[in-house]
Amino acid sequence: MGTWCSYAMTREEAFEAETLLHAISHYKLSKKQVERVIEIFTPLFDNERDKEERDKYHLSTAYKNFHPKKEVSKTINALSSSKTMFTLATEDLKRLNGEEQDILHALELTDLSLEELTDLTAELKNIRILRRVTKNFLEIAQPLHEFATHNEKLLRELQSVAGKIQRAMDNVKNRKYSVREKTALQEAFDVAAPLETRVKQ
Repeated sequence: MGTWCSYAMTREEAFEAETLLHAISHYKLSKKQVERVIEIFTPLFDNERDKEERDKYHLSTAYKNFHPKKEVSKTINALSSSKTMFTLATEDLKRLNGEEQDILHALELTDLSLEELTDLTAELKNIRILRRVTKNFLEIAQPLHEFATHNEKLLRELQSVAGKIQRAMDNVKNRKYSVREKTALQEAFDVAAPLETRVKQ
């Protein structure tokens, strides 16, 4: 059996599992709680079964753990979203700068009541915090935004790759073996379980 660290359980899942396991020790677990324990630990168990299968057949990896379409889609989403988010953040920063200046000039050039001054000071603090959060985001996102902006051709190529992967996935999913001579076997091929589920443990 491999190490547990091969599956990254979240902190919340770990705490929840701890609570549920304590309940098990006192025989107070409901059916719903038992199902939740199984749900939390299933990825860990599946991972260990995959490792056992790889070791048995001396395979380098479990190919079902890498999903080309999903990985390419993540990259496409990161590049596309970076441009959109950067534009939105830039607009937000411009608006926050304007609101900050309005308040500063109101404090400088108008005669406000103590209550109005208190409210504006509190609002100015919030605006300054939001402004700093937005500026920090822009600074962090700048390299990715520049890359996406200067590599729009790459983005289009990745979108094309994603389409080709999807077509290949459809071909694999819909692939059926057509018997050449033993026609009586065709029905068995037609109802056969998916290939990835047919490896004996």
